Amino acid sequence: MQQRKDLKALVASDLVSTKIQELLGDNKAAFVTSLMQCVSSNNMLKQADPVTVINAAMTAASIGLPINNNLGHAYIVPYNNNVKLPDGQWVKKTEAQFQIGYKGVIQLALRTNQYHKINAVPVYENQFTSWNSLREQLIADFEIEGKGEPVGYVSYFRLLSGFEKVLYWPKSKVEVHGQKYSKSYSNTKGRWKLDFDGMALKTVLKASLSKYGPLSVEMQKALEYDQSVQRNFGEPEYIDNPLRMIDGNGNTIPDVSNTKILEMINNATSNEELDMLLDSYKHEVTRDIQLVSAVGAKRKSFENEG
Repeated sequence: MQQRKDLKALVASDLVSTKIQELLGDNKAAFVTSLMQCVSSNNMLKQADPVTVINAAMTAASIGLPINNNLGHAYIVPYNNNVKLPDGQWVKKTEAQFQIGYKGVIQLALRTNQYHKINAVPVYENQFTSWNSLREQLIADFEIEGKGEPVGYVSYFRLLSGFEKVLYWPKSKVEVHGQKYSKSYSNTKGRWKLDFDGMALKTVLKASLSKYGPLSVEMQKALEYDQSVQRNFGEPEYIDNPLRMIDGNGNTIPDVSNTKILEMINNATSNEELDMLLDSYKHEVTRDIQLVSAVGAKRKSFENEG
């Protein structure tokens, strides 16, 4: 309960109150009410560092997404982390992480006014026939109601320009992704356990949009801050397992700096080469606005050359 009082006191402090007012204006009161309701409904979130709770909530507010769990646009998710104190001692600490939901991803995409259609759905065994990854062709019967458990997840978007993209991941690929890249995957109270389908749909949507879709400033920020903790507002830190590039023999390739990735993007000579870079470093690219912008500029330069 003390943590709850600390949160109220922090929200009421001059510094935080002013920041919320600058960010939300007349919507400040509604934001504070929504934040308090969100925290009061989650016992673990009540124990979380209030600074990280507020920063996660303000991140959602800054890109115009509500933190009402029932809407599924954005979430404040508590985690028990190992934190190193100034004296070098490691202690366990509950902190809050900002997470965007798949409905939030769709919402931000629609706000760009560049998407004619966008959606992501589970694919059930009685619907699925085949998936051709080279041609990006999914053969499935969505006219019939899906039964049983999903065998995969598919995202689709069509731009006003006519460009369209389909991405299908079998459930096994989603599971491997979640186990490898999210420390909360096995947490019985984590999003992967509470809403596997929602997390799977977000995963395929992010994979498709970050590679092929137009990204607004808000979308870039959402992708950058997704699954991050902010001990200082505007400075995301990632507590989930970082992605690593794996070679054909299953060996981990040493990390590459974002500066080097930017250089490789700028030096790419074709869309195919750019696609290979994004497949290898999609985590780093989606976390860095400069890299996202560089990819967009490079693709546009290829279009102009064509």
